[in-house]
Amino acid sequence: MNTLLIGSRKGLFVVEKQAPGRWAVTSHHFAGEPVSQTLADARTGTWYAALRLGHFGVKLHKSSDRGKTWQEIAAPALPAKPTTGTWADDATPWNVEMNWSLAAGGAAMPGRLWAGCLPAALYRSDDRRASWQLGEVLWPD
Repeated sequence: MNTLLIGSRKGLFVVEKQAPGRWAVTSHHFAGEPVSQTLADARTGTWYAALRLGHFGVKLHKSSDRGKTWQEIAAPALPAKPTTGTWADDATPWNVEMNWSLAAGGAAMPGRLWAGCLPAALYRSDDRRASWQLGEVLWPD
């Protein structure tokens, strides 16, 4: 591996190998914004960055040119809170608080991306991040 994407409370840092045993920060993105997760998709070369922006919520960005430009894309979101059943009276805030995991699907799933979120939820996108589906198996009623 010659490139590391490092998410932090201060943004996304790109660290690249310069020589054996020598690494350097080569770029910085989303300065001052908390980046909770990153992914360099080996299948396509696309970079993803999940941001946790407090009042503005969870945002997801992608770059197809190694960080030269970034595009905001759809981020995982909970469906509307049920008005009946177990979840109707639950006091848990009904929104995605953080994206804590991103993973690319296997070679047989070229358009798939997985996102693990807080509160405990797993999302799947099969349409190159145009939309996300909540993994219902983690949300029994």
